[in-house]
Amino acid sequence: MVTPKIYAGPRLRVLRDQSQMTQKDFAARLGVSLPYFNQMENNNRPISRAVGRALRVEFGLDVAALGSQAQTSLLNKLRALLADPVLEDTAPTLAELELLAAKAPALAKAFIAMHSTYRAQADLVETLNPDRRRNDPVLSGEASHDPLADGGYIDPLDRAAEDFATAKGGFLNIRLAALAALANAQVMVRFEECVPRQAYDPGTRTLRLHLGAGAETTTFTLLTQVALGTQQDLLQTVLDRRALAAGDDEQIAQIGLARYFAVAALMPYTKFREAARTCRYDLDVLARQFGASIELVAQRLSMLRRPGAKGVPFFFMRAQGAHTRSNRHKGAPLQIAGFGLGCPVWDIHRAFEIPGHFSRQLSETPEGTRYFTVLRDVSGDRRNAASLRRAIALGCDVRHAPALIYADGFDLTQVRAFEPIPTP
Repeated sequence: MVTPKIYAGPRLRVLRDQSQMTQKDFAARLGVSLPYFNQMENNNRPISRAVGRALRVEFGLDVAALGSQAQTSLLNKLRALLADPVLEDTAPTLAELELLAAKAPALAKAFIAMHSTYRAQADLVETLNPDRRRNDPVLSGEASHDPLADGGYIDPLDRAAEDFATAKGGFLNIRLAALAALANAQVMVRFEECVPRQAYDPGTRTLRLHLGAGAETTTFTLLTQVALGTQQDLLQTVLDRRALAAGDDEQIAQIGLARYFAVAALMPYTKFREAARTCRYDLDVLARQFGASIELVAQRLSMLRRPGAKGVPFFFMRAQGAHTRSNRHKGAPLQIAGFGLGCPVWDIHRAFEIPGHFSRQLSETPEGTRYFTVLRDVSGDRRNAASLRRAIALGCDVRHAPALIYADGFDLTQVRAFEPIPTP
């Protein structure tokens, strides 16, 4: 691992002032020339190993203490985002990044913030139906995107969806319950061969679905429309409480909330949590029991955060080619790189080699936090999918791993079994 260069001019100046020494005397104590020390104090030269040893011997100061953790974190974040394929032809060298993090941290933070905003907007656009993106923010309806960008738990929406799913035994056949709710709302549902995926016409109150779409996709789309057609007041109330950032589209945000409702109705909280604990978080079993895709089941597991009834604090990630996006439980303090292999679950890309099967990984961050991760290719989960392959990762702190069926047979006490992986 490359050790980041440490620029600590201001800290050297403070140390010299505290020692009441001139630059010439301080340089002599460190065994360097006056011009050399002047360059270090003015942040034009990094601290060398020899100077680091002299600081420790002469002044009792560990040079590692001069290396700002914020600077190292900033450097790692820059390296992670520069793996974005959009920037692959303009990526600076590591030395240039080190200089930026050390000497212009405000500029580096501004660049990171700008890229984060760009990715958030790109992800919103990605969730739209490709055939209607320019004119109508209706989502594609495939049960594969994050219900919400932050993977959070929204109590009133989750409970409303659970009430809908359990009323009159609706959870036993949630699709029939959705069709009945749409009929009561005077929304006509038509299954056609020619419609690309789905389309809703507010003028005629008609929802058109592809006749050959998979059951999981169809049910998810129906439930999303139920939320948009029958839960408008609740969606607006939740939206009003979640202040939108400047430039955010309220209509797209409402659709995101509607998709959350669909996820929660398809897998109602109490029954889903109990089932997950009973089968020890077996994704295949849960997918069959609730009629959802494995990817959506994994996402739902990362959303179990109801006060007093929380689930295992999972983090969730999906990868599509070089582009990776994360959805994390707040109880899992994991930093996940957005692109490339610099993330704690970089083995997610190996899942493409064994489609239809789960693989497992033990990983450890530089801070000593250890994770158990389950990986799976889910390209086959999508109906009418694009050519890009897709894989998911569902993981948790290794302390929770014994609760998972996938951890059976793993020796979680063997330190050497954990792969050291850097975090941004």
